[in-house]
Amino acid sequence: MRPSQGRRTKLHQFLGHDPVAQAIVGPKLLAGDSAGANLAASVSATRDDIIGQMLIYGSFGRDHTLPSYARHAFAPMLTLADMEFYGAMRFDGGMPARDVTAVPLDAEAFGDLPPTVLFSAEADPLASDSVEYAARLAEAGVPVELTEEPGMVHGYLRARHMSKGARASFARMIKALEGLAAQDGDQ
Repeated sequence: MRPSQGRRTKLHQFLGHDPVAQAIVGPKLLAGDSAGANLAASVSATRDDIIGQMLIYGSFGRDHTLPSYARHAFAPMLTLADMEFYGAMRFDGGMPARDVTAVPLDAEAFGDLPPTVLFSAEADPLASDSVEYAARLAEAGVPVELTEEPGMVHGYLRARHMSKGARASFARMIKALEGLAAQDGDQ
């Protein structure tokens, strides 16, 4: 589904008319964590020059009945109540109906999306969103890798300088980005 006109206009103004976006010529890799993962997935759904995306513990859907939302509703760093608060702030007046620039899992088709690497945190209400997004990409034939980091919580990258698990995950992310970048040379 295409973005609503208001959001579509703002997104395309940023992507098409922003001097920074114009300065980056050629294929692009996108990466983001948390809300940045949602933004990266949304941008990938609207552009054809994205060669890969790495999405880290992102929110991609609207189904809060998925298993991780119940299992980790009171997880450290991000709770279900936090998610509802942030959603209310972001979507003043309610979440838009079927808008891929807001909810990447609202896409009608996933086959045109770029190769994707997802990282989720085991103890995160959002973990099921990564599983769902990866499944949709795989069903559409898009190369996708999903890593759920055991024992990690939402936002764990902030601890990469003091946590062996977070540091090891960050190293896997760097390797994954290198792999996505190398794919462009293979095409």
